[in-house]
Amino acid sequence: MSASGRGDAVRGRDAAPGHDAAPGHDAAPGHDATPGHDATPGHDATPGHDATPGHDATPGHDAAPGHDAAPGHDAAAGRPTAADAERIARELFGIDARATPLAGEIDLNFALEGAAGRHVLKLYAPGTERGPLDLQDAALDRLAGLGCVPRLVGGAEHEAWRVRVLSWLPGTPWAARVDHTPAALASLGRTVARVDRELAGFDHPALAGRRRWNMLAALDLAADASGEAAAVLERFSDRVLGRLRALPAQAIHNDANEHNVLVGEDGAVCGLIDFGDLCVAPRACGLAVACAYAMTLLPVPERQVLPLVAGYHEVAPLEPEELALLPDLIRTRLAMSMAMAVRQRRDQPDNDYLLISQDAVPALLRRLGTVPPELEQLRLRAACGYEAVPHARAVRAHLAATDAGPVCRPPLAEAPVLDWSGEDPDAPAATPALGRYLEPRRVYDTEVYATELPRERRTVHLGVDVFLDAGEPVLAPLDGVVRDSAVRPAPRDYGGVVLLDHETADGVRFHTLYGHLAHDLPRPGTRIRRGDPIGRIGAANENGGWAPHLHLQLLTTDLGAGCAVHGVGTLAERDLWESVSPDPNLLLGLPGGVRADPSRDS
Repeated sequence: MSASGRGDAVRGRDAAPGHDAAPGHDAAPGHDATPGHDATPGHDATPGHDATPGHDATPGHDAAPGHDAAPGHDAAAGRPTAADAERIARELFGIDARATPLAGEIDLNFALEGAAGRHVLKLYAPGTERGPLDLQDAALDRLAGLGCVPRLVGGAEHEAWRVRVLSWLPGTPWAARVDHTPAALASLGRTVARVDRELAGFDHPALAGRRRWNMLAALDLAADASGEAAAVLERFSDRVLGRLRALPAQAIHNDANEHNVLVGEDGAVCGLIDFGDLCVAPRACGLAVACAYAMTLLPVPERQVLPLVAGYHEVAPLEPEELALLPDLIRTRLAMSMAMAVRQRRDQPDNDYLLISQDAVPALLRRLGTVPPELEQLRLRAACGYEAVPHARAVRAHLAATDAGPVCRPPLAEAPVLDWSGEDPDAPAATPALGRYLEPRRVYDTEVYATELPRERRTVHLGVDVFLDAGEPVLAPLDGVVRDSAVRPAPRDYGGVVLLDHETADGVRFHTLYGHLAHDLPRPGTRIRRGDPIGRIGAANENGGWAPHLHLQLLTTDLGAGCAVHGVGTLAERDLWESVSPDPNLLLGLPGGVRADPSRDS
């Protein structure tokens, strides 16, 4: 921890008195913290973070159980006392202040408070390796223009002790707050991006060969990984590492965990501390660290982390390949944390304290294992302003230049367009009639339309409804192959449904979906020619309970779901769902179109 003032510390760092440190975070010697950052009572730091001696803690907080300060920190043992610290601060740095000891395992740490303000004075024991401290000093000098990192006030030698004075950063650890708003998450992303942007081009001899917590060296922990963590590292080895190595590398902070991030009273991030894990790696690794630990505190992490990524992108635009790797990098950091905790537990088998806080990281990794991987990727792209589906533009361009056939025998050019946005929409008085694309509909009121987020529902219609008489044939507008066909009999579902595969002239695959059909359906693999019948309009007793109609949906991807792909999306993610399901009027070619245009704030 660099000079910032945090009252909680991870295992192996100097623990704040009265605050339990999480097992296993170790960092380079000299990780500093500024006193005065109180932690949530009983909140333990993330497991698996082991730190090298030198992490300071807040004065007045008792050391975590079993983590007593190194014995003999007194004059009798030849170690500087608080009075000595006051004299050192005055004589070497011109700071006249009262010194308060901070708990610590190896290094001596003192909070300084006087007329010149608050500082942290750190004394490193004789024999402490100089390289990591010099690296941190150089990095802080590099970042001196940023207000969100500690400032190196000065360094000197006192007898055989190395001395550093760091500024105090006000704020509360991210972990001490219960709720983190999208604005707060975005501020975290911006802060990490600003720090790493300033570190681009930074070099120092001590950066060479730093492997601990460097994601490029994640496989060093493979022997200590099991279960989900082992599977993640195996995937990292097989599918991720080569691509990661191809990205540009630079110095990155690499440790924006929930105890190294400071927030102000408004919840926005105001500080980033602890430069002990500084390493050279692709910048996406540093972003992944911030995401991983922020996600451990979020109720719906796979959705709620998106503002963090968007905030980073706002300051330091991310390339598509970086976004493509980010989900794997987040999981890899979690797996590294789990493996490091195992390693430390093996090295200290009698230390039950290392069992504290071993739940959050594995629980998050398990949850992420259930997240549809393609949808996760598309959400990240959309959050950063990219077209969610990379090939969606090519599909739209192909269809704009293609002569699609009709989807039914009755002509649709003069068909009335219905408003189905109400609670209980009426069936049309006559057919054919049309229902609008992108129309928000209150009729989607069953639990099947609830999303992961509290009080959010899928309400935006992603197809065009073509109201026809039951039994009316449905025709293929394009050549295709049946990818999937199914009967989905639940109320308000599709009933009979068929999904066709198509390709552009350049071999880009896309799909069309036909829902609310009768149950006599073509089998997967069946080739369908333009104008061939696909099925028949189902009656209410076989089409999910709806007035007889065709749900026609165009898809740039079926998200691996086949006929279970959503036909209704969320208003908040309208851009994403428009990319997944473009306007079916690209097929219908109706002059006035059949789309609604709801506000994203509706």
